[in-house]
Parts: sequence; C-alpha cells; structure tokens
Amino acid sequence: MSIALLGRHVDIHTGGVDHRELDHINEIAQSEAYLRDGLPWVRFWLHNEFLQFGAQKMAKSAGGTVRVADLRQAGLHPMAYRLFLAGGHYRAQLDYTQAAINASQATLRRLLTRIQPLRPLPMIETLSDARQAAAGDTLTNSLLDRLDAAISDDLGTPQVLALLQHALRPGAVTDDGRRVVIAACDALLGFGLTTLQPEDLDVFHNAMRSWRRFHLTHVSDHPARSCQGTR
Repeated sequence: MSIALLGRHVDIHTGGVDHRELDHINEIAQSEAYLRDGLPWVRFWLHNEFLQFGAQKMAKSAGGTVRVADLRQAGLHPMAYRLFLAGGHYRAQLDYTQAAINASQATLRRLLTRIQPLRPLPMIETLSDARQAAAGDTLTNSLLDRLDAAISDDLGTPQVLALLQHALRPGAVTDDGRRVVIAACDALLGFGLTTLQPEDLDVFHNAMRSWRRFHLTHVSDHPARSCQGTR
C-alpha cells in the first residue's frame, strides 16, 4: 500500500515511541527484504513520546483516550488542543490536564485577538515565499532564519511558538514584518491564524452551554428520567 501511494521509499515515517523496538523494526525488515535495492526504506524515523493522562499514557487500551469530540463537547476549540501539543516537543512526554487545555484555549484567544487587526496576512507556504514577502527587511529575515532553524532542529515547535510570541511584541518588527512571520508560523503549525476569529472559540463554548441547558430541561421534564436522576 505504501509503495502504491508513496513510492518505493519514504522520507519520513512517524509513530509512537513504543513502536520503535519491535513494530518498526519488523516493517524495515519486511520492506527492505522485498525491495532488495540496498537502500534504506525510510530516511528518517520520528518517534513521539506518550501523551500522559493522569499517571498513565493515553491509550484506548487504558480507557483514557480523549477524543476531539470530547473537546468540542467541553466547549474547547480543536486548535486549542493543537496549540497544547505544539507547546511540547514531540519526543518529550506531555501531561494532559484540564488546566493545561484551558490555558491553551486562553492563549489561542489572545493570539487571535492580537493578530486580527493585522489581517489580511500574506499567502505563505514556503520559506522562499516568506523571504520574498520580507525582502529588504533585516529584522524580519532574521526572525525567519530563527524559525527555519527551530523547525529544522528536530521539529522544535515550542521554539516556533516562542518566536511567534516575540514577533507580536511591540517594536519587535514592523507590522508588515509581523504579518510575514505570523503567516510563516501558520504555514508550519497550521493553527488557522489567517482566518480563525476570536469569536469562533465562543461558538464551541456557547453551543455546549445551549446543549447542556436543553439536555437538563429535557431530562427534568421527563418523569421517568427525573426519578432516575434522584437515585
């Protein structure tokens, strides 16, 4: 299947750290025995550490998996969860807590509030696009160099986030430079910073509050369910 979709060799293969010692070794043995061309089947392996839920890794087998649907029902935007994950390095364990997710939602709201007046942002997909948009701007190009170095150093997403926050500080760069850096960071991290609005975060929260009110009213109006709720 991978040959049909990706070709005979793969640049990057990802997976959990628990697959490194057995599953991925087997994949290498099977694939390279089949290909028989003397080349490594995969050039780079990226193994992510566990997301901890309480004192255990988050896993279906442990019954502690949090789904995106669960986040939405709690009034949290999925991008807040992505921000939470990007705040830690993929090879370091990360503790999932309600306080941490709430903090990520608040951070995302502050980011969007500060970015909103700077829109529209330039269309940037590559480092070359960013450099072209920042032509002649020394400070902005210096930040772009640091962004490139951070993401090239084993996907340093926490450093990318720190540079984004730095670019938003008054006097760090010009407004035009700030737009370029924001768009470049969004191309790397995919937060939707070019279009996501602060009020979009409220849609999830308000929808959940409305659902709860409807659910509680519906239950209280139903005699059998009301009795069940008082047991």
